[in-house]
Amino acid sequence: MVRIVTLVKRARHLGGAVFPALSAEQRDPTSDFVRAGLFDLPYYRAQLPEAERPRSLSEARRHYIATGRAAGLSIHPFIEPEWWDPHANTDDEDHLGRERWLIHGGQRGSSTSPLIADPVGSIGATRDYLKDLLEGRVQARIPGGLTATAAVQQMTRAVDRGLRRTPNAGTASNVDWAAVRKGLSERVPGRTSVLVPTFEDWRMTVESVRASLAEPVEGDIEVIVVDNGSRLAVFRSLTAVFLGEPRVRLVRCSVNTNFAGGMNRAIAESTGEYIVLLNNDAVLSPGWRAPLIAALDDMTVRGAQPLLLYPATNRVQAAGTMFLGEGVLPWHFLAGHPRDDADRMTNLSFRAVTAAVMVMRAADLVDASGFDEEFENGYEDVDLCLRMLRDPRDRFLLVRESIAVHPEGSSAGRSARDSENRVRFFRRWAGRMPSPEPERYLDIGMRLSRMRPLWYSPEVPIVVTDPQVERERPVVGEGPATGRPSLRWMLLTGDADRAVVEQTRAALLDLGQECVEVHGGAHWSDVLADVVVGFSGAGPTFPRAGAFNVSVSPGPGDEHAQTVTDGSTTDLLRVIAEMETWEKTVFPGAES
Repeated sequence: MVRIVTLVKRARHLGGAVFPALSAEQRDPTSDFVRAGLFDLPYYRAQLPEAERPRSLSEARRHYIATGRAAGLSIHPFIEPEWWDPHANTDDEDHLGRERWLIHGGQRGSSTSPLIADPVGSIGATRDYLKDLLEGRVQARIPGGLTATAAVQQMTRAVDRGLRRTPNAGTASNVDWAAVRKGLSERVPGRTSVLVPTFEDWRMTVESVRASLAEPVEGDIEVIVVDNGSRLAVFRSLTAVFLGEPRVRLVRCSVNTNFAGGMNRAIAESTGEYIVLLNNDAVLSPGWRAPLIAALDDMTVRGAQPLLLYPATNRVQAAGTMFLGEGVLPWHFLAGHPRDDADRMTNLSFRAVTAAVMVMRAADLVDASGFDEEFENGYEDVDLCLRMLRDPRDRFLLVRESIAVHPEGSSAGRSARDSENRVRFFRRWAGRMPSPEPERYLDIGMRLSRMRPLWYSPEVPIVVTDPQVERERPVVGEGPATGRPSLRWMLLTGDADRAVVEQTRAALLDLGQECVEVHGGAHWSDVLADVVVGFSGAGPTFPRAGAFNVSVSPGPGDEHAQTVTDGSTTDLLRVIAEMETWEKTVFPGAES
């Protein structure tokens, strides 16, 4: 007891923090980690500012108990508290309880560190397991073929380097554009730099980065991930996942510098001739790079975007950016439409494209001084594109051969500053907006009839609108359906048999009909369909209320469908005739 009192009186003061000694009643399971060699002092110190770093293991342990645990610090590269199963203990918010559970083996079967396994991995992570691993008695999957000792050392160095170097100045990226321009001549010819900013997320970011590196790339490629001031667990997880991947570099800003600041910082850190701007929730498909880079062979092309699709639905997220003049917000062309509409486009040139995924020459991007950081997660990409149009021939391209899946708006707070961004955008470009381009819809056999007001913005004189499109029905000029209308058939495929879908599509195309296919979801453009086709196993989206529904089934059709067909030409011709009769009955006066 005397010894305890003495230690309390000698409580050490370091860097403004007090580390009290612990009584027997305050015994913490951390001591078990210390005895097992699983409290790594250099790693723990690396997570703290230099002035606050404990000098000894005992001080580090006391610091962890007093403040480190609550601050989200980790005691070892192989122990990530956020990976501990929150359902393993009834007191799932109690770090102390989780530590006890881990020590007693309750975490077996769930990994506590991405250094040991991926999120879907099944490697156990108990104290004894980790101890065996460090002593070389257990073979574990360490990224890049690293030994446990090398992984611990590299992780410590990487965390220390990332937390020491905070290149931003508050929410500003603090990029010295003059210096970046001076270094353009030193950029590596042919290298592609993929830039990925992220905030408070590592799972989507890991998927996005891995997809960009998933295929052999001609020339070389680097990925710059900018952690915009996320909590430490996010930074540590990103560091650990890519520890053995030399093509990935992680840069940490001390606070959130938003999309524009994060991208600007990544531009300054990059070394490639070409730059790909990549949202951390966008996933590039195999074969993405070559078509995008090839688009820049034309020197009038300032940048290019792939065709962006929503996940799982076969619907367009962005196929270029469309303008309709002063006072109308630019919007993603064909957003929500079936992908088939984008495949019919012949005019692929735009005045702007989305920075969710965009390729540009580094020289052009640096010459423009990157993004305007006054925009906070909105319209900074459109503003950048318009600033880069310095010659009447300058343009941006949609590259359909390159595909990316993008759910859009996955980041928390993505639209929090939309009003302020709109004010800034319209004030800057007042009187200089690109001319209206309604002819884009004519390019795919449609007509923009009007813009439906959604809501009025009081900050600037604009009405946020939704494009309303109509489709003219051409007359089939040859084949079995000569003289009949070319209808728009929307195929709701879901989990339908692909052979049946392809057979039906081929028969419709032979009849001069227009086919669009969606796997799910709904959008206002669905009303453009003259016939809605459901398939066996296509899910609950069929039939559609108020539509002429056709069921394609090897057996009895849907009781709510107007017609049942097996996809044969004869049946499809009959459907066309029945649809015309139905339409005239339901909508008297409707034209064929």
